[in-house]
Amino acid sequence: MTDKKPLKRHKSLQPLSRDHHHGLLLAWKIRADLRKI
Repeated sequence: MTDKKPLKRHKSLQPLSRDHHHGLLLAWKIRADLRKI
């Protein structure tokens, strides 16, 4: 089995990558909650 390490982003892209990740998590949580309705 291969160990997958996180990709190293260029310093200037790190904030954008973090915001994108948080946006994806938010969308995932919203969709999960909507399924409960």
